[in-house]
Order: sequence, then structure tokens, then C-alpha cells
Amino acid sequence: MLDFALEIELSTSKDDVTNYDEVKQMIIDQLTAIKTKCPVMDEEPLIYHVDVAAMYPNIILSNRL
Repeated sequence: MLDFALEIELSTSKDDVTNYDEVKQMIIDQLTAIKTKCPVMDEEPLIYHVDVAAMYPNIILSNRL
């Protein structure tokens, strides 16, 4: 993924970066720190379904379309 960011987004080669391994390890360390600090969420998501098709007649009548 870091290779993709370098080559595509920054248009540079991996060989041009002098401290590639240090930066990669720093990113990995930061991501693992976030993973260990954040609690695991066990909550179920709330999913709402809105029937937009039922609102069309009201929109058409109110706007006189």
C-alpha cells in the first residue's frame, strides 16, 4: 500500500526514498498502537429503512409538478 502511494500519488520510486523502512515501521507502530488502545465495539448497528417512494406523491402535489 505504501508502494502504491509513492508510485501513483507522489510519482516517485521506492528507491528514491532514503528512509523507506523507517517510515514503514513508524506507520505500522502507530497503527498497532491505535488497534491496542481502542476498545472492541460490540454494539449492533441501527439500520433504518426510509420508504422514499411513498413520499413522491406528496412532493409532486406540494410542488404542483
